[in-house]
Amino acid sequence: MDRLFELGQVVFALGVAAVIAERARALLFCSSTSDRAVKWLAARLRDGDSVSAEAWARRVPSSFVARTLLETLDTQNPERDPDMLRLELRHDAGVRLGLLRGCATLASALGLLGGILSIRQGFSGGGGLLALQAGLAEQVALACALQSMALGVATSALCFYALAVFRRVARDLLAQSAHITHLLAEHAADQLVGAGGAGQ
Repeated sequence: MDRLFELGQVVFALGVAAVIAERARALLFCSSTSDRAVKWLAARLRDGDSVSAEAWARRVPSSFVARTLLETLDTQNPERDPDMLRLELRHDAGVRLGLLRGCATLASALGLLGGILSIRQGFSGGGGLLALQAGLAEQVALACALQSMALGVATSALCFYALAVFRRVARDLLAQSAHITHLLAEHAADQLVGAGGAGQ
């Protein structure tokens, strides 16, 4: 039973690592935009060059900034809703972060439970070769308990560290998209003013 529990704890830790890897790929590589690129896009939009900005966005359509640009500049979709896009981006930035928070708590609990099971088995009297040396069963039980608790604490610490990093990255991504949204609104206002002036 204890070996099965240890195996389950290891599988859980590997599952947590897989979730962290997926979030790192999604937030740090697919959705991110460098500060240099954001400054370049801001300069293009201030100059009224939305064509270059849209061409850049089509090359990296999965980034938050590109999605904001493409959704806002899409003239083929008159029913587009900027508020819905903001909700989608906020959801995508925070997806599975609650799961990681739950995994952190569960990992600590599993480590403690594994330690308790190991100590209980060791102090209930070991059989076989462990019974030949006094105190050996207890020493083995304590070693297994420490190993189980260490794995639980390490998994929990990894979850909390990943959460801190991903939350900071998510805030930065949303701030970038909000900045681009503001610039696009200014660009649209300038176009309306220009069109009004030309009409007069």
